[in-house]
Amino acid sequence: MNVLKGLLADPTLPSVPEDIFTSTINEIIDRVVRAPSIVGIAPKVEVTGTTAKVSWTTDKNANGVVGFSPDGSYVAKAPDPYVLSAIDPNTNTTVHEVGIANLEPATTYHYQVRSKGLIGAEAKSVDATFVTASELPIITDLSLSDVIDNAASLKWKTNIPTSTSIEYLNAATGETLTQGDTALLRDHLFKLDKLSAGASYKITVVADDGLGNKALSKPIAVSTSKDTTPPVISKVSSGSTLYPGKESRVQTIITWDTDEPANSQIFYQEGIATNATVNQLPLDPAMVVHHTSVITKFQPTTVYKFWIQSSDTAGNMAKSKDFLILTPQQQATILDVIIGNFEQVFGWTNKLGK
Repeated sequence: MNVLKGLLADPTLPSVPEDIFTSTINEIIDRVVRAPSIVGIAPKVEVTGTTAKVSWTTDKNANGVVGFSPDGSYVAKAPDPYVLSAIDPNTNTTVHEVGIANLEPATTYHYQVRSKGLIGAEAKSVDATFVTASELPIITDLSLSDVIDNAASLKWKTNIPTSTSIEYLNAATGETLTQGDTALLRDHLFKLDKLSAGASYKITVVADDGLGNKALSKPIAVSTSKDTTPPVISKVSSGSTLYPGKESRVQTIITWDTDEPANSQIFYQEGIATNATVNQLPLDPAMVVHHTSVITKFQPTTVYKFWIQSSDTAGNMAKSKDFLILTPQQQATILDVIIGNFEQVFGWTNKLGK
């Protein structure tokens, strides 16, 4: 209204032809009301692995908004296919710059810039795309914990999802082993469980983003403790089966558990005398926690004493207490029964010739 009053108060207005005055007013109104024009062929986009900066200009003062959407979420026919937006903090200008953060690396995004003046329609650019850079992985906060005789835990973070490969060098032997996890994670926790007791290692973490980009941590040193504790033998069980025949055979199965991987060996003797001959089965070198041993040298109806020895990977040996077992009694055959009956009935024949 103040503008109009100023125009009406201008003493030169009566000398302006009405058609020129009307045309001028219409032109002013059109410039105020019409949508701003986005200058140039396309907005300028600068990207990193996780950010983008979109810049453009308009032919008159307006605000600036960028609508954007990951390619996987973009639906062209939707009323508004851009599920996210970012706003230019400068709301009434011809030069617009909008920063977008927290993007995913190596990802295609659709975007559209929008500008609107104080009044009038909004200008929108056509749909366009940009691709974020493949950001290099960075390893941070690497720490070591829970170091025991044969294991240690590692914890670290990466700035982008990565898989894990851990290389550890035995300082004494020069042997390098590798363990890993193919899951793509940002927060990592991994347990190395193939270490040797009383050994020193240099450990390197390798982060891989799956696109050929890798990052290596600085080597960290760790020394495992020496294992001096023998395995604990428990749940000892035994059972014998008699297999009849011309010469009856006894099969005895002995089972037990250890609280850590260990080898196994059975020692046994006939009877309980302290000076009896001690026999032993061959050493089973398999390092396991569930053990089974089979003995086929026992005689029927005989008492045997046996005990168990198991040694862990550090050479700590455990010996069980002594156990007794009575093997099954040999059953009489039909022929034995018939002969026995004849001996009872005709027992008097045994006295002949005496």
